Amino acid sequence: MRSAAYIQSLCSLVLFGLGSRYDVALRGTLVLTSLALVETIAVFSFKSELSLHHAMVSLSLLTVVMLPLHFIESWRIKSPGLFVAQQVRLGTYAAMQLWLALQAPCFGSNPECNLCTKTVFAWSVSYAVGMFASILRIFTVGLIASAWLNATFWVYGPLHSIAALLAMFSESRSRRWIEFAETTDNDLTTWRQKELKRLRRKGGWGGIVLVFFLWYEDTTPVQTIINARRWNRVPASSSSPGWLRRVWSDARQAFAAPRFQRMAIGLVFSIVYVSNTEYTVRINLDDGANSWGFGQILSMVTAVPFVASFIKYSFQLGARRR
Repeated sequence: MRSAAYIQSLCSLVLFGLGSRYDVALRGTLVLTSLALVETIAVFSFKSELSLHHAMVSLSLLTVVMLPLHFIESWRIKSPGLFVAQQVRLGTYAAMQLWLALQAPCFGSNPECNLCTKTVFAWSVSYAVGMFASILRIFTVGLIASAWLNATFWVYGPLHSIAALLAMFSESRSRRWIEFAETTDNDLTTWRQKELKRLRRKGGWGGIVLVFFLWYEDTTPVQTIINARRWNRVPASSSSPGWLRRVWSDARQAFAAPRFQRMAIGLVFSIVYVSNTEYTVRINLDDGANSWGFGQILSMVTAVPFVASFIKYSFQLGARRR
């Protein structure tokens, strides 16, 4: 399961960051993987077979799988069904983090082992029942709650979330729901741009937050920027740029896109979290962590679409438009 989660996270970050045309299907697969993890945690909790160590690893995997959506397109989901699934996933994730933070000393099926269970954050090892781990989890819940409250009550309004439930079963409601979301996003971006100009005329540092939000919510496809490259208009000849030069030109122009920059940051964060998860498994001496069974093999199947899309997209690097 860990390998499948890592593959999905890393491949989808690249595909979402570059703007793959397969992103809707891949986004749906990511959400289903997240919900499967949540269901697994719930089942083992009800059976009283979930230890503190396994709960930490499961939450780490859930974090890794959730990264792509929230680094590339945090709330701009143009599908009512995926929007509802994302809200369920976020709420469940926050509840589980809070539950783990409050119940860590006596959590799970083997509470006598909790005092020896260790966790890793940015390669810093600490005890899972310690104050630092609990504060970090509560801080994570606070960030999620603030982002959710901001989007639900200030940006879109609570009725937008309720309407998503009805829009899942009606094509006309779904179109109206998507139109409202797009109109709201455009209006908010316009307001922030005007407010930023006003603050810049006044001087000072008042516009830093607005600059960050404009950067974070810029969803201009990277391919749109790349398609403006000059060498696309150069006829194929012996003097035209070679493949490596075209790839380098694409990369330079893509890095100017905020979406690509967020992808790069997300990749660094994802790699660090993958490393921390594997280190957590190793220091807690989980003998069965690397055993392969039916569930582990089946989970790898869900990673196939991500790998296939990644390979297919990589063949387009440096391609010349005819």
